[in-house]
Amino acid sequence: MMLCEQPQYRRALLKYTFEGLRGVPRKWRDSIGQAPPIVVPRWRLLLAWLCGPFLYARERFGPRNPLATRLLAPSPVERSAARKHEAE
Repeated sequence: MMLCEQPQYRRALLKYTFEGLRGVPRKWRDSIGQAPPIVVPRWRLLLAWLCGPFLYARERFGPRNPLATRLLAPSPVERSAARKHEAE
């Protein structure tokens, strides 16, 4: 998200991301010679990295979900139309 919406940080973000993928240690992380615990297999991490931009684009630029708007209270126009329909 930051890559798309904050262009002034693209270079720093890409550098940080690629260094993280290479395993460059950070001074602010408190790991003295210890490897981080493996919680998720690498293939799942790769899959998440590859799917993430497409999911973001779909949510950001895709059509709105009509069901999500249905969960909200009806508008005054919808209420008056429903009353007219019930009266008939």
